[in-house]
Amino acid sequence: MSGAFLAICNFYPEEDAANANMIREAGLEIMRYRRRALRHYAEAGWDVKVRNACTGKARPTPPGVVLEGASIDGLPVTDTYLEWCVLLGTHQSAE
Repeated sequence: MSGAFLAICNFYPEEDAANANMIREAGLEIMRYRRRALRHYAEAGWDVKVRNACTGKARPTPPGVVLEGASIDGLPVTDTYLEWCVLLGTHQSAE
């Protein structure tokens, strides 16, 4: 189907102040919070539905040496509960 996408996603709670600084520093505010992400997609002409949503605990990745000078994803910085889901999007011009 043209003009469509399917994505696995997770969203942080907007009241999660402990992880908010890292989200802001990484410039991810639009896509890490459900309400903002869905609004952003709509403004870009996408009709996005959230499917199969569930909530689960997420913990920071333990430090380790993977590659010299490389680091693993910095989020979450502290334990939190994320909403895990599938996004089903169709572009409004493709309907």
